[in-house]
Amino acid sequence: ALSLETDRKGNRVLGVHIADVSHYVQPGTALDREAYRRSTSVYLVDKVVPMLPEQLSNGVCSLVPGQDRLAFSAFLTFDAKGNCVARRFAKSVIRSKARFTYEQVMEVIAGRAASPAGRAVAPRPQPTVRKTILSIHELAQQLRRNRFAAGALDMDVPEAQILIDERGMMTGIEVRPYDESHQLVEECMVAANE
Repeated sequence: ALSLETDRKGNRVLGVHIADVSHYVQPGTALDREAYRRSTSVYLVDKVVPMLPEQLSNGVCSLVPGQDRLAFSAFLTFDAKGNCVARRFAKSVIRSKARFTYEQVMEVIAGRAASPAGRAVAPRPQPTVRKTILSIHELAQQLRRNRFAAGALDMDVPEAQILIDERGMMTGIEVRPYDESHQLVEECMVAANE
């Protein structure tokens, strides 16, 4: 989950919130050993084999809007030029306001109410949520420009999506879009990782 606030000095405070499974997966338990054995979730063409049981991965560890969830949060303070001037990390309890697909975020960024194909993707988000998305987008684009100015490589490699029918048979391949909605999440994650 992502959040954005302004501090007393007018700096932007970006919150990057990752679900905290450590509360549920205690060291040395059977669950910990099984997660270690699996090492990661596996993403197949038509499904995911989660590292943790589905009740955890899609249940209490999933950042569901309107519900309190345990998270590990990075709070990164950026000045007007996009420089990180402060950082703090905390175990937190968050309650997200909304959940969006990349397509829905791109609709907000582009200022459209419907997808390019003419079909509505979702009801328009509340004005405060729209404003937050647009503010995070603005910060993300600034961070992206700063990274490239500092010599970062642009690894914009198209990602293929396998199309399958109801029987699980491949029917084709299409290129997934990589647009500013993806960049928004990517830049926030890169900032938290750095």
